Amino acid sequence: MSEEKIMKEVIEHIAKCRPGLTSRPRFVGRDEEFESNRDVDAVREFLESKPQALERDFVIDSIRSRYREDPPDCEVFDCQGKKWGFELVELVDESYARALGGQRPYFKPKLYDSESLTGSLQTLLDRKARKPGDIRGTPYFKLVLLILTDEPALGFELCEEVFHSHNFRRPEPWEMAYLVFPPSTSNGGTFQFGQLNYR
Repeated sequence: MSEEKIMKEVIEHIAKCRPGLTSRPRFVGRDEEFESNRDVDAVREFLESKPQALERDFVIDSIRSRYREDPPDCEVFDCQGKKWGFELVELVDESYARALGGQRPYFKPKLYDSESLTGSLQTLLDRKARKPGDIRGTPYFKLVLLILTDEPALGFELCEEVFHSHNFRRPEPWEMAYLVFPPSTSNGGTFQFGQLNYR
């Protein structure tokens, strides 16, 4: 089997088995209802999969999208009545996602190394920095930034290396930031995440 045919089959398999972020990236069109529902689903999945990431015994009481009232994108009340704000952003190779959407199966996904991943993450963090007055619905107990990714060529081992070796500039006012991988075929169907360390 030729290398070209193998690459085509691999990317078609990725498109079928990883129908999350790469199949409907935010930057292709705007559907507010779809996006707000997806934001809520992403936050709920994060909290239900790894509640110990934020607080011991974290239990969701209610969660809602803030629609056009962002930032933050979502607010969550826990069982103790504390209000949390969650902002979401995606780490995605736009060229690759557009190629998938345009049915260009030979387009190769971006390959990351430690330097390029660190730079991409810091760019996203800087882009999400806000002045205190820009945050609506205050006060919040904590403000959390979730960086969602489903990049097919990005391994979680590399991410863990970056988590442990690099301290990022903190994007005010987000007190915590996490890189989040949804369940997929490539990671055995498990939900993975890592906290970014601030300077």
